Amino acid sequence: MMVLYLCYPVTYPAPVDDCLHPLHALQKSTSGARRHLQGLATIFVMPCAAELHEAGIHFKLSDRKGFAGGISFEGGVLSIPGVFFMDNVESVFLNLMAFERLHPGAGNDVMAFVYFMDNLIDTAKDVALLRSKGIITSCLGSGEAVANLINKILTKGTVISPDVTP
Repeated sequence: MMVLYLCYPVTYPAPVDDCLHPLHALQKSTSGARRHLQGLATIFVMPCAAELHEAGIHFKLSDRKGFAGGISFEGGVLSIPGVFFMDNVESVFLNLMAFERLHPGAGNDVMAFVYFMDNLIDTAKDVALLRSKGIITSCLGSGEAVANLINKILTKGTVISPDVTP
């Protein structure tokens, strides 16, 4: 339990049991309902947040927990869980994605969420829009730093697995 607080102090995740490793505890707490992820795991190209907003899509901070279970689209509103980009967010996400890749059965919720955000965020303008809706909170300095982290660092050389079974 303390591991979750130390790794993710701002949005303290729900407690989890039966974990193999501290990363497993954090990954399980952010997973949410894996079944909701199946439509998101397909590789596709979608417009960025600014283009979706211009087309009439509204963004809202999700009240659901977990990366996968927190994303929903209903009535023209795309609800997304909040993400806090602190100084260590790069290593946290990279370690969580590595954990998912190396542990069969752990799922790929974090990886799918990073890919989703990669599609949603192209520029600092997208980050600013999501920040204005309370979806993104950042200590990285600029929206450009967040966009760079998502577009060039977290997704570089990664491949998402089509396996999203529980």
